Amino acid sequence: MHCTVPVTCTPTDQQVSCKCENGLFSCSDSIGRLEPHQEPRCEDAVATDGAMCPAAFDTADGAPCNEVGRSCAYPGAECPNLPVRLTDYCQCKRNPSDGTMTLHCTTAVCPPQ
Repeated sequence: MHCTVPVTCTPTDQQVSCKCENGLFSCSDSIGRLEPHQEPRCEDAVATDGAMCPAAFDTADGAPCNEVGRSCAYPGAECPNLPVRLTDYCQCKRNPSDGTMTLHCTTAVCPPQ
């Protein structure tokens, strides 16, 4: 079982993603894994070195980045069965083939109604 839970953040609402395995939930927010009873954290859209994330989600995938693990959040789909908009994410990863770092993006999907 997999679910997403909306989190109110500024400037863009984000979400916690949880999955149930062996009768226990394991959850992650935009920053990483959450320990049991830990409050979700909000990820800024500004990189720690002051560089901005790409302005639009559709231009972010594959864009160069300079801090592995850094993520960017963007407004995602508006789902009729959720009270807030979903959040799409991009994370900076090192490409194993050539060592360069680029953003790898994920589009959040509305849960079935």
